[in-house]
Amino acid sequence: MPAPDPREYRIVFASHTVMGATFVVGSHHLARQCALRGHHVLHLSTPLTPAHLARIGRDEAVRVRVRSTALWQRHQPRPSG
Repeated sequence: MPAPDPREYRIVFASHTVMGATFVVGSHHLARQCALRGHHVLHLSTPLTPAHLARIGRDEAVRVRVRSTALWQRHQPRPSG
């Protein structure tokens, strides 16, 4: 088996679903695995705007998105060095 490539890549994923939500698609799996391998990953999903946050007390879907975003950010690998 060849040695792994020591280069770190910058990777961007654009997805129609929120990262960390219940419905997980291929880009979520790929983004997570690339980040775990040390690459710099940006996962763009549907926006969470101030208008969404104004509805946080009335809309369960908005609360789920806020929680899933916070969970995803807390579980990101920390850069070494």
